[in-house]
Amino acid sequence: MRRLPLLAACALGAVLALPAAAAAAIAYAQGGAVMVADDAGQGARRVAFGRAPVIAPDGAHLALLRRVEGAARDRLQLVLVDLATGGEVATGAICREGSVRWAPDATRVACVAVRNRAAEGITVVRLDGTARVLEAAAGSGVCAPSWAPDATRVAWSTRGELRVRRADGRGAVRALGRGWCPVWGPARIAFERGDYVPDERPLGGLAYRGRLWTVDPARGAASATRIGRRPIETCGFGPSYPVLWTPDGTGILIDTADPATCSPQAARVDVATGAVRPLGSAGQAADGAETSVAGISADGAWALLEGYDADEACSGASAAPLGREACRPLVGRATAVSATAGWQPPA
Repeated sequence: MRRLPLLAACALGAVLALPAAAAAAIAYAQGGAVMVADDAGQGARRVAFGRAPVIAPDGAHLALLRRVEGAARDRLQLVLVDLATGGEVATGAICREGSVRWAPDATRVACVAVRNRAAEGITVVRLDGTARVLEAAAGSGVCAPSWAPDATRVAWSTRGELRVRRADGRGAVRALGRGWCPVWGPARIAFERGDYVPDERPLGGLAYRGRLWTVDPARGAASATRIGRRPIETCGFGPSYPVLWTPDGTGILIDTADPATCSPQAARVDVATGAVRPLGSAGQAADGAETSVAGISADGAWALLEGYDADEACSGASAAPLGREACRPLVGRATAVSATAGWQPPA
């Protein structure tokens, strides 16, 4: 057997002794860099440059947006990154920022595809960059898509109408009635529906009164059911959008607004009662701090939050227990935060 020289053998041993990169559980942006880290926000490493990163449910790939050279600032191309090799696939799909969603099986992404500011549609892109159009870019006012748990269908809304279609593009688009921004849960789809009504406050004008609803995608619009007996209280200027269901289907995490300060606020809605509980540290709303929902833990006990101008605990990426008002800081100065399906902050 040929022996390695002593120095070479020592060098090889040193390489083999290096710790492997921590499994990616969360992704975020810091400036123009795209970063990944473990469940606790540790072991951060830069994996690419771009914006609006979204990590795949299995942590193997990352989707991000990158400006098209020589094009307008809002022309953002979807790029898929293999986190094991660093290889990139520039898909050619032009997606609206904040609209990229991974399929639960991590084999495809869906996004709001943009032709121009007045023409948006829904596109599904595979890992090799090939795409399937579910709805051609024909208008504006399209909400981000949401995948069925079995990854066979995609739901979205266009100009206030809920729509569903098979992810492979087969069959026709099905309408599910009036509503905005559907989010698929274990059995039903949550969505927002509301109207502007005369404001009873001293300033007058119009105030938005929105409610969360759910619908059975198999039964259609007739199965729509309102959550709770009262509208969700905000400052009256806009809707409260559903973001994620809890794994057991008893709660929905929403992005809403504090009724007193109008600051964006993450909250949990109880599906059975409609009760709304803010997420994050107590007193944040009074300070005008802003939080939004970025993910949920595998056990459904923690929310991953993205905070702006929040207190130190909730700023950047933080973990918030669903049962009480508190934050555990993970990564400071993080934006566009996302998590894998297996994300679980340490106990």
